[in-house]
Parts: sequence; structure tokens; C-alpha cells
Amino acid sequence: MKRRSIVVLSALVAVTVLIAVGCSLFVPAGKRSFTNIPEDGISQDAPAQVPENGPSVPVVVAEPVGPTDIHPTTTDIPITAHVSGGPTASDTKEVTGPPVVERLVSFGHENRTSRDIDTVVVHSSYDALGSDPYSVSGVIAEYEQSGVSPHYLIDRKGVIYRLVEDRDVAYHAGVSKLSDGRTGVNEFSVGIEVLEKDTDSPTDVQYSSLNALVASLRKRYTSIRNVVGHSDIAPVRKTDPWNFDWKRMK
Repeated sequence: MKRRSIVVLSALVAVTVLIAVGCSLFVPAGKRSFTNIPEDGISQDAPAQVPENGPSVPVVVAEPVGPTDIHPTTTDIPITAHVSGGPTASDTKEVTGPPVVERLVSFGHENRTSRDIDTVVVHSSYDALGSDPYSVSGVIAEYEQSGVSPHYLIDRKGVIYRLVEDRDVAYHAGVSKLSDGRTGVNEFSVGIEVLEKDTDSPTDVQYSSLNALVASLRKRYTSIRNVVGHSDIAPVRKTDPWNFDWKRMK
């Protein structure tokens, strides 16, 4: 009797083992677990998982970019001072006639709201202290040292600079007397300096610019009837404009 019970019990155990093994064979692959999956992601030896909607797209993690030694290069674009070059479009103002570069100074003149103008005085000057006698900045610096200024300055290239407004009295003539007996010519005149040395003569473009400027002044101030040289109104003190051909004045 005991032997029969042991046989039956052994048979039941064998059947139970067979049932357990058969069930494990039918567990779906997606339900299987992997004991070697690390906590922070997929195990290195785990099979690649392909999602139902297609292959996965790899995510590229860029390494952080640290500071470099390359710094942005800035190009200084200085504002042109027009020492001896020509004007640019940004600082040129059209008047009734030739273009005029505005370079107004704070010295060598007296402010006025208006005045009567009937005379134009032509001068010559150059930078006697600097290395370049035809430096516009240099000659203006000399004007400042002396406390004088013309209304206009024409450089060797024919560029016209306005230093003092027409309505203001510029200190350009000094002690002076017109042929009609009037003194203090600054009060009723416009002064124009032609940049030249006493050993040179005005250039062709300077004559052209001077004629154009005087013509525009005549249109603006119809009362102008005198165009004279500095030496005409101060013959004892002055000899300029130097080597000037008055026949080239229109």
C-alpha cells in the first residue's frame, strides 16, 4: 500500500514539472524579463528593440562647447575728419552751386542773426607749422591759435569747406579798408581762403571751385558788388592771394 502511494505521488510531481516547463515555453517574447538591464538604461547585451511604428532614430547628444580663444573682430570705422581728402556723401550739403563740406568752428567769428553782405574777400593761407602745408586740419588749427577764421576754405583738390555761417561775422580781414572808404570789412564781407603757399599758385580745380562758390554767393546775396583780394583792403600788411590770376575769375 505504501509503495503504491509513493508511485502515485512521484507521478503527480512529474506531471506538475512538465506543466510548468510547458507554460514557460509559451510566454510571449515581449513579456520576458532581463536580469542584466542596468538601472539607467538598456543593457549593453540586450537585443535592440524596434518600435511598432518603425526603426528608432538615433539621438545625438552634442558635447558641450567650451570657451574658445577666438574673439569677434571689430572694424573701426572712424568718422572722416577730411584732413586733406575729399568729402563723402554723408557730410556734404548742397547749396545753390557747388557742394560744401560743413566744418563749422567755434572760434574766429561773431554770431549774428543776419547782416548785409556786399563784398567777397579772397585770401591765401597754408599750414606753416605742420609737416604738410596743405593739411586742412593743420591750417584750421593755426586759425584757432590766432583767433581768426574765414567763412570758406578751398583745399588743393577743390573741396570747399564751410567754417563759419554766412550770417556770422568772420574774423578774416583784420584792419582793412575798401576802396569806397569803408573800414571794418569783416562786417559786410564773406572771406574765402585758397589753400596755397606763397611759392605756389592755385590749382585749376581751386579756380573752378572758387568761381562756382562766388557765383552761388552772388545768387544768394544779390547785393554783392565787390570781389577783392586781401592785399586790396590791407595793402600794407598783406600780399595774398599769392600768384593769383584774376583773369581766371569769371
